[in-house]
Amino acid sequence: MGFMTPGISTTEWMAERLADALTQRAEASTISRDGVPIAAPLSNLERRVQDLEERVKRLLLVNSAMWSLFAEKLGCTDEDLAARMEELDLKDGRKDGVVQAGLHECPSCRRKVSPKRDRCLYCGSALGVPPHAAL
Repeated sequence: MGFMTPGISTTEWMAERLADALTQRAEASTISRDGVPIAAPLSNLERRVQDLEERVKRLLLVNSAMWSLFAEKLGCTDEDLAARMEELDLKDGRKDGVVQAGLHECPSCRRKVSPKRDRCLYCGSALGVPPHAAL
């Protein structure tokens, strides 16, 4: 999956991601036991998914509105947005198209530790990461 497809607007790109998520949801609506599909009672899960879908649609609207204001008022381009998105995406060391919570690895025991900590919870080693780095 590409980061952003050249030639399409940010709104179209976001709509494609939503369509992908909805397709995955439809494919996951059955559960199989020993390879035989069975219907699953997903009423509660379906409601949660519907709520999340509505929130995603709302966020798409908000993001589209903000981006159009930035482009109109500040002269930002789609290339500027793509560059900033890539910059933010790479903050966790991986170009995967998402923002991660950013757990740090303890240099001593190699366990994952919250970036809000200055010492490892497991071995007590100093992490060398200032507590404000998580902001």
